[in-house]
Amino acid sequence: MANGSKLYKTINKGIDWVCINPNNNSPITNFYAADELNVYCIVDNNPIRPVLKTSDGGNSWLNILSPNYPPSSLFFINKDVGFVADGLGNIYKTNKCNFNLINIPI
Repeated sequence: MANGSKLYKTINKGIDWVCINPNNNSPITNFYAADELNVYCIVDNNPIRPVLKTSDGGNSWLNILSPNYPPSSLFFINKDVGFVADGLGNIYKTNKCNFNLINIPI
């Protein structure tokens, strides 16, 4: 759950909530939770906006993409396959490993 640009999780059906932001001072601009452990998010660390991933429910985060232009949105089909778009219209795809820029014919 995102609230005020921070990311929270619950493990007791909403009675208690814990902030799991990768950096408590940087707002989350977009996120996708594949399940209770795997979460992807865009963090607004001006001037960069890296895409981060946790696979342990927010205890640790890994920078998985820092494109040349800040990402604007992300969408995942499942915990392994997803897409990230940047502000220039570039789309990056991952299939469990690295992100690759994909070409979309116009």
